[in-house]
Amino acid sequence: MIHYQNLTVIRKAGADLTDYEGCFVTADATAGTTVSLATASTTPAQVCGLLDTTATQGEDVTVILPGFSGIPAAKLHSTSSDAKPGDTLALAANGTVKVATTGTIVAVAVEAGIKGNMVAVRLIEPKTAS
Repeated sequence: MIHYQNLTVIRKAGADLTDYEGCFVTADATAGTTVSLATASTTPAQVCGLLDTTATQGEDVTVILPGFSGIPAAKLHSTSSDAKPGDTLALAANGTVKVATTGTIVAVAVEAGIKGNMVAVRLIEPKTAS
């Protein structure tokens, strides 16, 4: 049986996520039914995916899982360098990403992007940069 053919899942917002479209989230440790914003210290195993829709606490959100074949947009952190195609992106504060070769790598930029804005990305399986 195919459960998630499109590599997206519906989860409950564990906090107010109305301003966090394009940010990475973690799933709660018990049932995995609610999500919260990832942080720079989030490990690869804790990353659930990228917020595609937003909501207030307790409402449904759509999360794009790693391995998604489309090109979603991720939010570059305000202190990140500007991104260029091919840059690896690691988790930063509040579920955003930054151009980096260290930390928890979650995506690769597929177009140029300006810090503080959205950038088109290819999601990868989260990994710790070496």
